Amino acid sequence: MSSKKKTGNRVCIFKAHLGDCEDPDLYASGAIAEYLDTAEGKWVYEECGGDQELMWYTVGIDDEYNMGFVAYLYCNMTDKQKTYWKLLKNENIS
Repeated sequence: MSSKKKTGNRVCIFKAHLGDCEDPDLYASGAIAEYLDTAEGKWVYEECGGDQELMWYTVGIDDEYNMGFVAYLYCNMTDKQKTYWKLLKNENIS
């Protein structure tokens, strides 16, 4: 990990639909931990500076047809990091 403060764009790197649950923060932390255990998640964790730079939010779905919550995980990335992350993400799809 780099000790330099990275500047860049805030990027949503992970989104999890949690459903209708009593404690969305508890369910979000499990989904985020599973994501960070993947190759892509480990790369993001190391490149973005670890826990200090990752931000996550849980929000209720504002839709009359769906119930529950969505968790979003964000980090700040430089343009170079964002390009590599998008390539890594597309590699995992196929």
